[in-house]
Amino acid sequence: MSNRIAFPNCVDCNMRRGSIFCNLSTTEVEKLDYLKDASLYRKGQVVFQEGTHPKGIYCVFSGKVKIFKLGPGYKEQIVRLARSGDVLGYRSLLCHDRYRASAAAIEDSVICSIPHEQFFKILDDNALLSNNLMKLLSQDLAIAEKKMVDMMQKPVRERMAEGLILLKEMFGFTEDGKTLNITMTREDIASFIGTTAETAIRTLSDFNSERIICLDKKEIRIENFARLLHESHIND
Repeated sequence: MSNRIAFPNCVDCNMRRGSIFCNLSTTEVEKLDYLKDASLYRKGQVVFQEGTHPKGIYCVFSGKVKIFKLGPGYKEQIVRLARSGDVLGYRSLLCHDRYRASAAAIEDSVICSIPHEQFFKILDDNALLSNNLMKLLSQDLAIAEKKMVDMMQKPVRERMAEGLILLKEMFGFTEDGKTLNITMTREDIASFIGTTAETAIRTLSDFNSERIICLDKKEIRIENFARLLHESHIND
């Protein structure tokens, strides 16, 4: 079970300014703050589960979350990652459908939730919020289509390089300016780029021996970003 907490406050939330709720009026934000709940999800804790009915929409205040589907043999396939300011579970909610994927915290995360009835009322009253949701749906579809093509056509080495670059773009570096500001298990990294854990470990080891990256337990430090970019063939 998640632990309810007394924060954050939507009015003072910096994460809201970069989210779909950025265009809400002061009155609407105050109403949102009154309606929402906030919970602490420990590392590995499930936020919502594939096949269940949505009870509302979720917004990540702090931490990191993976959205994943279970394949044959209950093998995870990470669909996308979420960070502070990202919303979760909105597609199933809008379609009045069951969740088609699960979400779980990669690290301890504070996540806000808005009950579905109240969210739809806010949505009906705010055209800009509807437009923001449409844009988000389009962006997610484009990302999903690209990932599907990459997994079918790109070799693992390219996918790994592109995956590490994406992690850098999403979460940035720690204070040293080189270490990715996210720690993932090798299984999660493999699931993220669409390969086996053994292949992911071998590819990371190759990058490490070639001094493209440096592995320190679960931390990954980018030693040669230009080489990593070259290996990804993103600009080809």
